[in-house]
Order: sequence, then C-alpha cells, then structure tokens
Amino acid sequence: MKSVPPTLLFFFSLLIFNNLNAQKPKLDLQGHRGCRGLMPENSIPAFIKAIQLGVTTLEMDAVISSDKKVVISHEPWINASICLGESKAILKLQKEEELNIYKMTYEDVRKFDCGSLENKSFRLQEKIPTYKPLLSEVFDSVISYCKNNSLQIPNFNIEIKSQPDYDSIYSPGPAEYCKLVMDVITNYSLNSKCTIQSFDIRSLKYMHEHYPSMTLSFLSETKIEASEIKGLLGFIPEIYSPYKLFVTKKLIAACHSQNMKVMPWTVNDEKEINKLIEWGVDGIITDYPDKIK
Repeated sequence: MKSVPPTLLFFFSLLIFNNLNAQKPKLDLQGHRGCRGLMPENSIPAFIKAIQLGVTTLEMDAVISSDKKVVISHEPWINASICLGESKAILKLQKEEELNIYKMTYEDVRKFDCGSLENKSFRLQEKIPTYKPLLSEVFDSVISYCKNNSLQIPNFNIEIKSQPDYDSIYSPGPAEYCKLVMDVITNYSLNSKCTIQSFDIRSLKYMHEHYPSMTLSFLSETKIEASEIKGLLGFIPEIYSPYKLFVTKKLIAACHSQNMKVMPWTVNDEKEINKLIEWGVDGIITDYPDKIK
C-alpha cells in the first residue's frame, strides 16, 4: 500500500480541523456596560475599548430624559458613586435619586462627569472625564470607529429599564419607552444588529407584539426554569439571560430544546467563565472582556 504524501496528509488534516471548527457555535462575548471593569461604564470610551478587546456585542442600558432623548445610563438618575457635578462637585448619595434624568433635559444630563471619580468597585477602571451619551451618539461613534479601522460593526444589546413603580416617575410607560428606543434603532437601520433585553415582562410583551422581528432577551435575577418562561411572557424569546448563579447544565439543555440561547450575567471570574463555556452557554456578559481569550 502506498504511503500518503506529507503535503496531502497536511491538507486532509487541515480540512478536518476546519470542518470541526466550523461546527462550533461562536461564543457571543458581550461587554457589560461597554467594559465596566476597565473604563467608565456606559461611556463611548468604554464601548470603543470593548471593540478593541474583540467583543461581539456591546451591552448597555437606555433611559429617557425629559426632552424624550434616549440616554445611555444604568440608573434613571445621576449615580453619585460614579458621577461628579459641575466644577467636579461631589454629589450626595442620599440625594442622588433627586437627580432624576426623566425630569432633566439631556443638555443638563450631559453636564455631569461620570468618569473622573474613582470607582471603588472596579479598581482597574481608568479615570477619564466623560459623560452619559445618547444612544444615537453611541451608534455614530461605533460605526465611525469600525469604518475607520476596517472592523465589523458589533451587535448591540440594549436594556429597557422600565418597571411598574418607575412609570411616569423615572420613565415613561413601556409603550412610549420602547417606541423611543426603537425609533433611534430604526433610524440607523440597525434592527438586525440589536437585541432588546429587559427584566420587565410588560416591555418584552409590547416589543413582541409591535416589533415581532426584533431579537428579545428575558433578563432574570431570580431562579426561573426554562419551562416557566412561555407562561410568564406568552411567547418564547430568542434569549434567556439569567443571573450567573442560576445557570446549570440542565437549564442550558432545556433552553436549547426550546431554541432559546442562554446568556448569563455578569460573569467576571475566569474559572466561572470557563465552566459556563464548557457547559455550553451561547454567550457571556462580562465587565472584563479581556479575560476571555
């Protein structure tokens, strides 16, 4: 029997390797609030840094100002632990909720420096003067950066921060809230690049009814089994995003059997990250995207 030439053997080995590699689903690496562990959260510098680190999705939070602008911010108020007032004034923690973004124009929101103050929870976070950007500014900056650097535009995972006790106080109701966010997304023709996520079942139901083509993610901070989700929402979302401690192999398998992806949050420990990837999660939401090789 003739031996196989080394060049041909190499070719077949490479072909097999590529086929096996192509069968592996790509992990969706999501930079939480950009990359909160390294840069000021929900800021344009954080989103650009996350792209440089190779994220596939930028995770962020959207709130609404009094002049109906979609602002990128985790809280619907100015967080005194990460923001400074005018002239670098220290804000009082006990009064931060009085700085209600829903009662402020975006011009006033932009005056706060939300990057220069040391973030004691994230010691590696770079301190730079920055502000809470508009969703439209994030789109403009990311698209421009990617175009100038010949990079693919990442996906965007945008959280609607609505909840019943916020209605008309810290945010509009779900219908107006969702429409304001979707108007910006649609204006940039980024519907296929965006996921809408929320803990608020009302907002997810509204999105499912009025924007049926949008990818939706159900966020949960309590233990909810895959079998319960359709009963809660009235439909099966594309993604289930539970708190990391509630993720098990059984949950992942149950979600996959219903064609739901599993996207745990917020996973910052390398051992936990590796364990969840080994179990078969579809993505990781992390403050430190640099930890995922």
